[in-house]
Amino acid sequence: MAHPYFTPRRKKATKPRRDPFARFIEKVVIQDNGCWIWQATKDTAGYGRFFLESTRATLAHRYSYGLRGVPMDDDMLGCHTCDTPSCVNPFHVYPGTHQDNADDRERRGRGRGAQKKLRMMVA
Repeated sequence: MAHPYFTPRRKKATKPRRDPFARFIEKVVIQDNGCWIWQATKDTAGYGRFFLESTRATLAHRYSYGLRGVPMDDDMLGCHTCDTPSCVNPFHVYPGTHQDNADDRERRGRGRGAQKKLRMMVA
C-alpha cells in the first residue's frame, strides 16, 4: 500500500508529433540572398535550436544538412559558407573540423588576428 502522503505520478498523455520536416520548414524565412533564416529558438551565439523530441534539441543547421541525405559525423562542426549563424539552408552548411572553422574565419577576416589589425588601424 502506498504511503498516505505519496501520490504516484501519472504519465502525461503525449500527443503525436507532426512530421519533423513540416515543423522545421515552418520556422524558416527564405531571404533573397538564399539564406534560410531560423525564426524559432536560438542559442546565445545565434544558432537555431530544433527539438526533434520533446526534450532533445539539436542545432537547426545540422538538422538541415541532414536533409541532403548525407549524415554529418558528431565530431564535425556545421560550418557556414554565408557567415550567418541563423541560416539553415542545407547548401550553405558544410561539415568541418574546429581547425577548418578557424581557418575559414581567418580567411574571411573575422578571426582574432583580423579584429586586432582593425583596432590598430582605427587607433
